[in-house]
Amino acid sequence: MKLPNLEARVSRTAELTHKAIPEISLEELRQAITSFFKKLLIADQYVPSSKFNGRAILIKALKNKFSETLGEDYSLSQVNINSNETFLTNLKKLHSNKIL
Repeated sequence: MKLPNLEARVSRTAELTHKAIPEISLEELRQAITSFFKKLLIADQYVPSSKFNGRAILIKALKNKFSETLGEDYSLSQVNINSNETFLTNLKKLHSNKIL
């Protein structure tokens, strides 16, 4: 089913989500869906005008799907002049040791 515009797509998505999560109002769902869409749009269109020139530390889980599409450093090297430190973390282990 093709919907004519963004407002119609947001409403349809809110209706479907509301069926699965009825405790969240349709208006709240519409606002959340619209906000999420706008964030995706901004992220897709954003092109940095310069690179960050500072220390960057990336902490990530050992197993993740983001490395497949963004690379091992989540594309951090594309926006940082300096080399990046990466710490691979097993979050379950950290949580069980109460470091978190």
